[in-house]
Amino acid sequence: MSSENLSSGLDLNKGKTFNFSSTNINDLGADSYTLVTIAVDTSGSTSCFIDKMEKLLKEIVRACSLDPRADNLMIRIVTFDSQVSELHGFKLLSSINQDDYQGSLRSGGMTALNDASVNSIEGINKYGRDLLEKEFGVNGFFICITDGQDNQSALPASRVASSLKESVNGENLESMLSILIELGDSTELDRFYNEVGFDQHVKIEDVTESSFAKLAGFISKSISSQSQALNSGGPSKPLTF
Repeated sequence: MSSENLSSGLDLNKGKTFNFSSTNINDLGADSYTLVTIAVDTSGSTSCFIDKMEKLLKEIVRACSLDPRADNLMIRIVTFDSQVSELHGFKLLSSINQDDYQGSLRSGGMTALNDASVNSIEGINKYGRDLLEKEFGVNGFFICITDGQDNQSALPASRVASSLKESVNGENLESMLSILIELGDSTELDRFYNEVGFDQHVKIEDVTESSFAKLAGFISKSISSQSQALNSGGPSKPLTF
């Protein structure tokens, strides 16, 4: 059975730090990994589709488990409202119980979008750097799912952008792919996407069971594509939603 480490992230703002948990490097059996973090907005305005987002997480894990490179994937789930929380740290796909997502999300509060994004990206960067130092091949994938603009963070969007650039420029990862998934249509999120420099912006204007099923397929295929790009020297090409 694999064990987990608790790691301290970087200083975020005026002494504020974040922690993340991850699979103990000594328990890893493959020679390369794609680190995936999915940040899920659970602010009050998302209450009407919390159940759909739980099903979305279950379906992403189920689909990824069928991928030929399933053993090379680790997934971390972050949730955010007024605060940023870790639903679980970087886990090997095989150790994730899909049923644990049932009833796992609670909505309420404001939207700390910037803080959650920095937490997610810096977690990938730090764990990626730890893996590289042990001579593992590693790349990253950040997926942010939200329905609204930031109204609670201590950090600006520019900090999200600098963290994302540092992923590769700081030699923490071979490559990084990032997708902003917007539930609705907000001009403020258009600005966030452009300022941060996400690779892709997907808008889900009609939030239904069928649109979430399509989204689960898109995310799992995107994760698979990024994993297959590992050791190629660059990120995978964004897929069409």
